[in-house]
This record gives sequence, structure tokens and C-alpha cells, in this order.
Amino acid sequence: MWEWSLPVTRGETDNMTASSNAALPSESTPLRVLLAEDNALVREGYADMLSDQPGIELVAAVEDGFAALRVLDLHRVDVALVDVEMPRMDGVEAAREIAARHPGVVVVMLTAFEDKARLAEALGAGAQGFLTKDMDIEQIIAAVRDAVAGKTVLGPEPLEVAAQSLRQRAAEREANAEFLDRAEALSPRHAEVLKLVARGLSNRQVATRSGHTESTVRTYLSEILQTLNCSSRTELAVKANRLGLVADDSA
Repeated sequence: MWEWSLPVTRGETDNMTASSNAALPSESTPLRVLLAEDNALVREGYADMLSDQPGIELVAAVEDGFAALRVLDLHRVDVALVDVEMPRMDGVEAAREIAARHPGVVVVMLTAFEDKARLAEALGAGAQGFLTKDMDIEQIIAAVRDAVAGKTVLGPEPLEVAAQSLRQRAAEREANAEFLDRAEALSPRHAEVLKLVARGLSNRQVATRSGHTESTVRTYLSEILQTLNCSSRTELAVKANRLGLVADDSA
């Protein structure tokens, strides 16, 4: 049975910097893969299949995100194949930690895809792809190689979910074209207040972040509500977020 604790060879003990400084594997260099899967039988099955694939070197097969991070601290890895639902540290949190601690490691989710909402969570956490366990091992390996080359890879079902989400977003934006046009025409100061309010900040917090007084924020907010024909800050926040007007940044 595959375990995470493999012998450390010379040149693999660069800790945090090993994976981030690693060059992309060439055709003659095996792709070093880490597998994280909590189900022991599934983990062993994929470990055997990966080990039988030409050009693939299975570094370790582990049971959760914590174990995966321990391996990455000690071994050079090109790709981490990570299940979504795992105990202690699930795949989404593992992807987030790997991106922060080992940015050179490509993370690809390999999951049963029972919760569609986790697709966006995983990609937002830094995963380069989202594959499903109903795919053939050859398809998985081909997708993994594409991910290493910098492509975002999705299995057939996640791809359909993503496409449907884009279609819904496009339809919703078309239905709210007037709202979007008016939002686009807001002054920079009004637009800043809109984004901060849409993130759920109070008037006092908006004032602190923007440098305005609370009185000015209230005035701007009243003008924004009137311009965008919204009856409340809640309606404003919901529409702004649903239509993608709130950038995911720290502003």
C-alpha cells in the first residue's frame, strides 16, 4: 500500500523553494506526481494506475491535505492530484495552501464531483484543473500534462457546469443591461463606494476605507441607489455581486 513517507534523496530537501524553482519537465524527464485521496482503496487503485503510466513518477499517495503538504515540504513535485472531500484538510483548502507555500506545484482536482459549487471554490483557491474519477487514466494524464503546460483543464461534467454558468451570467447581464450601463457611467468615487457597500461594509467602514466622511458616504450611497434604481443597499449589493461588478481584490 502506498504511504506518504518516502525516502528523501539528495537534492530534494530544498523545503519551500524546491517546487517553486523547478523547471517544467521535458519529454525525457518523468512528471513527478503527488496523489491525495482519503479512500484507501481508491488511493491504492490510482497509485497503481499512475505508476504504470510512462513518463509518470508517483512521488507519494497520501490521505489528506496535511499529509500532502508534508510531502511537498520534502520532495520535488510537479503536479498534485487532489480529491476535494477529505478529512482534516480538504482539497480546496489544500489547493489554497499549496498555492501559497509551493507556487511552482500545479494543483489539479480529481474528484467524484458530487458538489457542483466546489468547482468555483477549487479554481478560486488556485487549482489549475478539475477532473472527475469517471475519466480514463489516459485522459487524466493528458489533462495533467496540459495543466503543467499552463492550460486550465476541466473534465466533461465540470466543463458543462462552467459553460452553463457562463451562459446564465451572460443572459443575466443582458437582462440587466441598463443597470450595468448606469453602473459603468458612475464617477470613480461613486464606483468605489458601490464596490465597498457591495462587499458588505457599513457606512463607517466605507468611510474609513475610502477616506470620505460618513456623511459623504451616505450622500454618495443615496445617489447611487437613485441612479441604479435600487430600493435598498441590500438590493444594490445583491445585484452588483450577481452581475460581477465587485472585483475580488483588497481595495
